[in-house]
Amino acid sequence: MTKKERVNHAIHHRRSDRLPHQIDFTWRMKKEFLSHFQIQEKELPELLGNHFLYIDTHKKVKLDEEKGTDYDVFGVGWDLVKSEGYLPCFHPLTDWNNFHSFQFPDPQNPILYQDFFPLQDGQKKEYFILSTQGWVLMERAWLLRGFENFMIDLIDNRTELERLLDLITDYQIEVLRHLIQLGVDGIYTGDDYGTQRGLLIARKTWQDLLKPRLRRIWDVAKKEGIPVFHHSCGNVLDILDDMVEIGLNVLIPVQPQAMDIQLLQNRFGDHLTFMGGISTQKTLPFGTPTDVQSEVRKCIEVLGSKNNYVISASHEIGSDCPMNNLIAFFHEMKKTNGSDIPLLEKL
Repeated sequence: MTKKERVNHAIHHRRSDRLPHQIDFTWRMKKEFLSHFQIQEKELPELLGNHFLYIDTHKKVKLDEEKGTDYDVFGVGWDLVKSEGYLPCFHPLTDWNNFHSFQFPDPQNPILYQDFFPLQDGQKKEYFILSTQGWVLMERAWLLRGFENFMIDLIDNRTELERLLDLITDYQIEVLRHLIQLGVDGIYTGDDYGTQRGLLIARKTWQDLLKPRLRRIWDVAKKEGIPVFHHSCGNVLDILDDMVEIGLNVLIPVQPQAMDIQLLQNRFGDHLTFMGGISTQKTLPFGTPTDVQSEVRKCIEVLGSKNNYVISASHEIGSDCPMNNLIAFFHEMKKTNGSDIPLLEKL
């Protein structure tokens, strides 16, 4: 089977020769990993046996080296010094007085799609090509406004906030249409709706503000028969029924400290495919190799019980993960699932 076929089987809950898997790193961990194993970044997908290639539309267009800040196409500034992940440090729309003059980016800007063009025909045939539109709606709004301002807007500036969300939705739809024309196999939207214990905002607020706009975005893909992946950190159990209703196929990431994996499978396993489960909060950074192996087996057993699982960590793997734990992760995937990880032959 091709990797694309395995992913499609997992999305449709069909048995494959083995479950697909995906290993992703933070930028710092990737740098350490490449140095440790003396390999090139372009070799990673093949050596790790990864099943996805990403078309990432989150592009930086301006660098302020003195401040250590990158600016994306919306003008949001991202700290390059303090964070291993994504740390916003500048919000360009903190003042509503500037709303009418604020310039949205051009959804036809070629930089958004530059990851697609280097792909070879063989890669497009073998891998599942997944476009990623991170910070797709709610997060894009608060990245523009600032988080505290956004939370106040929910109560005090609802009219302006709804207009902003509409404009963001229109932009994301145009980007998505272009991605579909390019020929992606799936779409990935990202919006963090959960804390570790529950939703960031009330369910009713999510249903009123975000659900109809998210439906508009996903409908563009659903009408073309393209599966929808969505990333949301935290506990989102209260809105998973809503997300299934409007077209969600694959939930990313499953964070075991936020949502019990058996509960997820029991309640939503007939409707969703899961991606994640191997804890980057606890097991990978602080567990033993034996702990890692045990968690990998459990996730395959539980989350993969209906053939609806992509084996992966609960987030990008960070530099706090010891190499021994990472290798234990790889070995257990190969042992329990039969995963093909060519890097293991180099060890």
